[in-house]
Amino acid sequence: AFNNRLVITAGKIGLEDYFDANEVANDANTQFLANAFVNSAVLGQPEIGPGIRVQAKLAKPLTVGVGLASGDADAADIFDHPYAIAEGDYAAEIAGRSGTYRLYVDMDGALPDGAEKLEKRNALGFGTSIDQQVTDHLTLFGRYGWREGSVYRKKSAWSAGFQYAGPLPTRKDDVLGFAYGQVQATGGPAEEKLAELYYKVKVNDHVEISPVAQYLINPDADRSKENVAVLGLRTWVLF
Repeated sequence: AFNNRLVITAGKIGLEDYFDANEVANDANTQFLANAFVNSAVLGQPEIGPGIRVQAKLAKPLTVGVGLASGDADAADIFDHPYAIAEGDYAAEIAGRSGTYRLYVDMDGALPDGAEKLEKRNALGFGTSIDQQVTDHLTLFGRYGWREGSVYRKKSAWSAGFQYAGPLPTRKDDVLGFAYGQVQATGGPAEEKLAELYYKVKVNDHVEISPVAQYLINPDADRSKENVAVLGLRTWVLF
């Protein structure tokens, strides 16, 4: 409505599609593969289920959004142990380079699952997601998230990295990406650390191939566990 200044989305939705976004770290199909670089590792959004979000553009650079969903994806009532989130986005331009700065707060009323959420209570959290273009080819990103540590197994997380378009003079449509992040467990002796590197090769307008390398340090924030290296190959085909 109002020339797209007001948008309402309702139905079976995933709130992570509308909140904690990022220009270069938000799509596992074409950008970073690890979930910790697609959204914050402590965002805590429920699985896809009944929900609603409202987004309003208050001014040219400022957008605000609110979302509400059931913490139980199988429930038909979004007020059944609800998850609520509110976010403000500011679109900036620095030296002619575009960027977006996002800040959100959330409340998680989901029942404890014994794995991630440990207590039955409405828990608060907040986070930020930033992307800023610094050259014609290079865009930097950063994320930070926090939530009440006594309620969850993971209490905070941060990540940062870059995307570089056209890393080779003869391959202007290729993309190189690198990200590094840490997750702090509640009462854990160490942080879980993850690094990811990918190189996306645009074969043609319909096919992209991306070799991917990941390295995980202190899995589950446990120094006694061995570090893990993963090599992969992602193929994206557009029909």
